[in-house]
Amino acid sequence: SGETDYVVCGDRVYSVRGGSAWMTRVTGTGCMLSVLLGAFLSVENSALSAAACCGMMNVCAERAQEHTAAEHGGTGTFRVHLIDELSGPIRQ
Repeated sequence: SGETDYVVCGDRVYSVRGGSAWMTRVTGTGCMLSVLLGAFLSVENSALSAAACCGMMNVCAERAQEHTAAEHGGTGTFRVHLIDELSGPIRQ
């Protein structure tokens, strides 16, 4: 994972930008993404669906980083905010 992630399927390539460098500092973010991918792909099994999932994860991570910075928090705070952000779209 980096500044831009790529989802490739055959001749289709989707680039997904964004996210937070803090994701590399917290154990389990890759596992979170894997579970989310499973959920997204069970509804629509396509590269576009996978790219949308990665985009959602990135937006949630950006929001979690903003909340963490506002609280002067650390990695534990970020992790909790990330989980909260990821569950937000599910609750609504």
